[in-house]
Amino acid sequence: MHDTDLRTNPTTALFQVDGMTCEHCTRAVAGEIYKIPGVLQAYADLANGTVNIASEDELRVADVEAAVTEAGYSLVVGPTDKEN
Repeated sequence: MHDTDLRTNPTTALFQVDGMTCEHCTRAVAGEIYKIPGVLQAYADLANGTVNIASEDELRVADVEAAVTEAGYSLVVGPTDKEN
């Protein structure tokens, strides 16, 4: 078996985002979150007003808030659900 850089157990977190009203909004939020070092996946859900993030390590809420703000939206609170 070969050693790879893939992590088998990424950290996931779900955040509430205020202001997303269309698919463009979700792409903007996810795009900014992907810029955070260590983010493996980001999915913004318009219907629920959330963004689900998988990362190599736990993310700092301040980094997520800065990314969401850069996209033009507001982080409502810290993580709403977290599992490792």
